[in-house]
Amino acid sequence: MKEYPYIVDQICVNNNSDEKDNLSLSTEKSKVIEVIMTIIYKIIPVELFGTSKNRGLIMRSIPRLINTTVIAKISMEDVIRSVKLNQISWIKPRAQRTLSKPEFIRAKKLFCSFISWLFQVFICKITAAFFYVTQASQKNRLLFFRHHIWNRMTKKYLSKYVTNHLINLKDTQNSFSNYSDNKDFIGNLSLQPKKSGFRLIVKPFKGSWDKKVEYLTYQKRILRPVMQILQKVRIHNSCSSVTEIIDRIYSYKSQLLASYDGKIPTIYCYKFDAQNAYDSVPHDIVLRVLSERLNAFTNKDMIYLQSFNEISKSGLVRRRRNVVVDCLTDLSVLRNIDQHENEPYIINSKRIIDNHETFQFTKSEILSLADRQYKNTCFHTDSRSYYRKIGFYQGFPMSALLFNIVYDSLVADFYAGLGSHEETTIVRLMDDFLVLSTKKHHINKLKKVTSRCMKTYNLSINRLKTEFSTSEVSFAGLHICIKKLVCHKLLEDYNNSPIQTSTFQKLYKILIKFVQLRTKIASLFDLSIDKSERAGCKKNVLSLLKSILFKFCNSYRLLKTKSDFKISNFYHFLTKIFSFLTTKLPLNDIGVNLDRFWLYTLRILKHKRIIQNSV
Repeated sequence: MKEYPYIVDQICVNNNSDEKDNLSLSTEKSKVIEVIMTIIYKIIPVELFGTSKNRGLIMRSIPRLINTTVIAKISMEDVIRSVKLNQISWIKPRAQRTLSKPEFIRAKKLFCSFISWLFQVFICKITAAFFYVTQASQKNRLLFFRHHIWNRMTKKYLSKYVTNHLINLKDTQNSFSNYSDNKDFIGNLSLQPKKSGFRLIVKPFKGSWDKKVEYLTYQKRILRPVMQILQKVRIHNSCSSVTEIIDRIYSYKSQLLASYDGKIPTIYCYKFDAQNAYDSVPHDIVLRVLSERLNAFTNKDMIYLQSFNEISKSGLVRRRRNVVVDCLTDLSVLRNIDQHENEPYIINSKRIIDNHETFQFTKSEILSLADRQYKNTCFHTDSRSYYRKIGFYQGFPMSALLFNIVYDSLVADFYAGLGSHEETTIVRLMDDFLVLSTKKHHINKLKKVTSRCMKTYNLSINRLKTEFSTSEVSFAGLHICIKKLVCHKLLEDYNNSPIQTSTFQKLYKILIKFVQLRTKIASLFDLSIDKSERAGCKKNVLSLLKSILFKFCNSYRLLKTKSDFKISNFYHFLTKIFSFLTTKLPLNDIGVNLDRFWLYTLRILKHKRIIQNSV
């Protein structure tokens, strides 16, 4: 076994130790693939594959495995496609004879079991022996680091992080053996590298496989209802998705058009980012803000949550809903009074059925549970637990909600500091802020308000990500034209990574679903004057079409050896996309034409060497 580290060292030459970019310190995937193939060729005899050709067919799936994303899956049927089972002697019950149909089915299952072990166990353990495998922060792609490089990168970071943010204690009361025996909420530490620094995630321990019922019961009866109550009482002045950001900007645009006779005045934009936001929220302010929100909701001590289902006329459950109130009489509308048990209620033209689930909590119980979610959470290793001095652990179920409740309060303080703010809007997505205003002095005033809030919320502004503009700005995967208040999602804003599938027909179906999903952000494709307008709509449609085209090109190289590509089928696929888009908006009116885009498509396919220049 001593020769294998030497082999890996020869293939994977050490990265430049002076490189400051964390991501560039990872090993090239081509070298990782070469390491795995070299070790397989040396350890596993060719007889297990039958022939060298069979082994080559299996080995072509290794690059797919290494180049895949965290959430992608590889079908064993695809891996063994084209493999000649009759050439594999150890799965044949009778040598020198062709397999019968029952024997073939049995042999295929047996060989699939071997290939499953090879990919799911052997290759994974070989890879883990020589590389630390993780994913990049905010992306699903896998990164491979040599262990000594990873240890060098993370040792200094963790040492500084523990000193500044954590309390290191010897712990014999918590363990990963039984969830119910632990006095705290524990988890495993995971570091996701960024270009500079890391994102620290703690994956909560939910109990062993055979004892998860305890955690699931706690989640259903306590954690989830309390989170739903807190979700109800928060201020809700921020955004939780790109769709909400677009709607907020277009709502602001509509307000300005009404105030300025259908014209957009000069708008000033201020974008900033809270640095290390999760790690910097003071625990005392969390309790204060939660108490304020609960008291603002009701002056009573008890809060109730009622669960019910909204059903269709056919009887299918469409949505599960919850009602949060401070008095049981307010829930009477959902109770079966003088009605048959299975007869639904009609509320606002919707059919409602009571789930007979009513949860009740006092304010002190809610505050106590929330308090434990940041004071009694830790990552546990080697009989030691690391608790937080300040901030939240990303990964625990209530962390994001508590963070949003506190930062909702921060946005409310921003508005309060501005005083009159009719033509100013503040858009927040997690720790990213975008301020739009027709008054420049509001922007300057907000900068002063931000400085005052720094001490209260322990807020630190990332100066490198601060931007002031009157023309355009990039925010949360959007390009925003400030002069016209139009949102664009450009080609580079889409995820154009390849799709793992077995045939081109399946790929086309998946890509059509991508188009259907992406057009659900209706405001991007709305020609209205208070939405994307004609020019913005055209730009968004073309960006979407180009993203589908480039996603296909990136997927082509994974499919070209498994399925036949026909240009006529691809043209038919494009016509289906255009037919679907025509149902959403008038393509001809905005200047998007199938024939013109087809000429562009042919140029790209030729450039990518997918088709010949003669086509």
